[in-house]
Amino acid sequence: MSEFNKNVVTMITGTAIAQAMPIAISPILTRLYSPSEFGIFSLFISISAIINVIASGRYELAIMLPKSDEDAINITSLSIIIVTAFSFFSLLLIYFFNDWFSELFGNDEIGIWLFFLPLSMFFTGLYQSMNYWFNRKKQFKRISISRVSVSSTTAITNVGVGYFGGSGLGLILGTLFGQIYGSFVFVRFFYKSNELPLRRITRTKMYFLAKKYKDFPLYDAPASLLNISSQYITNILITKSYNAISSGYYFFAFRLMNAPMALLATAVQDVFKEQASRDFSELGNAKEVFISTFKKLCLLALAPCIVIFLFAPYIFGFIFGEEWREAGVYAQIMSPMLFFRFVASPLSFMFYIGGKQRLNLIGNLILLVFCLGSFAAASSVRDTIIYITVSFSFVYIGYLFVSAKIAKVL
Repeated sequence: MSEFNKNVVTMITGTAIAQAMPIAISPILTRLYSPSEFGIFSLFISISAIINVIASGRYELAIMLPKSDEDAINITSLSIIIVTAFSFFSLLLIYFFNDWFSELFGNDEIGIWLFFLPLSMFFTGLYQSMNYWFNRKKQFKRISISRVSVSSTTAITNVGVGYFGGSGLGLILGTLFGQIYGSFVFVRFFYKSNELPLRRITRTKMYFLAKKYKDFPLYDAPASLLNISSQYITNILITKSYNAISSGYYFFAFRLMNAPMALLATAVQDVFKEQASRDFSELGNAKEVFISTFKKLCLLALAPCIVIFLFAPYIFGFIFGEEWREAGVYAQIMSPMLFFRFVASPLSFMFYIGGKQRLNLIGNLILLVFCLGSFAAASSVRDTIIYITVSFSFVYIGYLFVSAKIAKVL
């Protein structure tokens, strides 16, 4: 087996174990936490995800780019410093404007949980920076260990706090403790293996690199913000427009369905992007690998999505309890959208291969507009999810069409 394939297997194995844990304990969590508590948690996670994508200025992505490790370690430090400052600033905002934020998000209970947000933000930024550093050093085994550490710590805390009556706090604490422990694992690995003395990190070097890679905060951050907002703003708007219970149903259904599909899509994309990049460079097209990958993705997704579309309410009611049958209805509605998303996601890497990032930015903007439009047009949660499913499905089909054009299939 080649080194590349070994690395892929290592990453997939670690990620699969990490993804399997929250799915495996889901029947336990649905009996320890109510849909309303999941709704508060979904609101917290959504706010956190949207803010985290810009908290470090996206400089962590630049860690992979320099030729020298000295430059890379300075960018790593720059990213951590920025996220530290951003986290402290967020704490001040939450302290002085807590009531306003609670009103903005349409839920009084979220106010107290927002104080956990800066801490979560800091450890997420630290974890991501360390992740890219070890990716650069090809320490894939250590990355896999850290992911399993995050997932296992989160799962143990979720179940433990929930069992002893910690209410929705256990869901948020589980996420936070997982981030903290995962960061600790990375930092420990870093100090054990690092060959670069910390004295080679200088303010002058960080300033120079901040200017050199300024396109990340200027261009990539806004694009990423649009992308993540189109995914997570739905949870926020359901809470604000309807209630936390409905948000809990939606969050649980989406997370449960998306986790295994995202794992498979990422694994397929890792293989596709390498082959497609090479074919496009050497042959001027990626027709053969595009068609082959398209067929495989359709075969992988078709049967599970048909089962979810036909039987999701009964499956959710049986496995997670009758209280969660409504989440199965949401999953049933979303199944066509998730099918097209699963197929389009890996193949849309053609946008990057073909240098069509602007089209990708436009696509993310359209998704966000359709999401907001769905809430404006609908009068119920189910109608909102139907509108989102239909509109997003058309966008993903559009992504497939454009990707095929770039690959010279059409």
